[in-house]
Amino acid sequence: MITILCDAHIPWLDAILPQEQVNTCSFDSEAELQSKILKADALLIRTVTKINRTSFPSFPKKLRIVASATAGTDHIDAEWLEKNNILFFHSPGCNARSVAEYVITVMIHALNGDFKKLKSKKTGIIGFGHTGTQLARILDRLGMSYKAYDPPREARDSSFKSAGWDELMSCDVLSLHVPLSTEGSWPTHHMLNARTLGNHSFDAIINAARGGVANEADLLQMKKSGNLGFLALDVWENEPDMNPDSLEAADIATPHIAGYSQQAKNKASQIASEQIGDALGFELKNDKPDYKTSPHINAGDGLYLALQNIHPLFELDQLLRKDPGQFAALRNTFPLRNEFRETDLINSLDEETQIITALEFNQFH
Repeated sequence: MITILCDAHIPWLDAILPQEQVNTCSFDSEAELQSKILKADALLIRTVTKINRTSFPSFPKKLRIVASATAGTDHIDAEWLEKNNILFFHSPGCNARSVAEYVITVMIHALNGDFKKLKSKKTGIIGFGHTGTQLARILDRLGMSYKAYDPPREARDSSFKSAGWDELMSCDVLSLHVPLSTEGSWPTHHMLNARTLGNHSFDAIINAARGGVANEADLLQMKKSGNLGFLALDVWENEPDMNPDSLEAADIATPHIAGYSQQAKNKASQIASEQIGDALGFELKNDKPDYKTSPHINAGDGLYLALQNIHPLFELDQLLRKDPGQFAALRNTFPLRNEFRETDLINSLDEETQIITALEFNQFH
């Protein structure tokens, strides 16, 4: 019998994996994890579980696969897994739409819902993979201009031309969508810092990528000097521990939830599970996930106010500031939202039809 040990916080696995093969575990308990992993053929984790030489100096002989129901991989030492003959899978692109919606919601909020002013802003997208591309798609639909900066992609993809750094610095808004790395030709650790940003000014900087990609101390100094109008941080250096000064300076502060939607979570589980099933030779279930449906959102007072009811970033910002120690609890237990395409708006204003359509909400009059 094949056994897959899964993090208990990963949703909808009952609709994807044969339940006789699933064993769930609270990965917060080291003793429980070490006990149950002995019988596992595969391990299905989230970003909170680190797989490296320190956390796993050795692996059970039965374990053949580690899969992460996440887009990111910086919590994984892939070389260590390979050295131990363990396959590694993850779910690239699973939360791209969700993160892009977080970014555009932050941009709208930074301008107090002034959609005319929004269209005049040029966005610098740093990292043009799944998420950066999805953000560009939304900006295109809104008629907004952007510059895509991704030299590593240009090096491997002859059809893509990266913007130069000077072009990026000419943008009004910077949005980060790169993995965290310290090695290679293009390390991303502290790629935004006082030296690289120079004396340039920005309306907003949004980090929904990884803590450490931007030097928080330098961003705080930019805010103090007036060179940065709005700062949104969904990811933090040393999270879940946050620098109190960074928390106070951020105009939007959320506990690493930009990619947290029902659709993104299910897609992550689906992609990772498919890879495990292919490798171990079993078929997945094809049950429909039991999404929690949202009530129709009244947009009669404008889309900006409706967004404050639709997107949890506003409430999470308040909750996180009230008790920063609840970072992990908020991330694990706060209800997942529906993406815009799964959200129904009623009584929307005629003059906002174009932007509502561009964001792909469902409209009912």
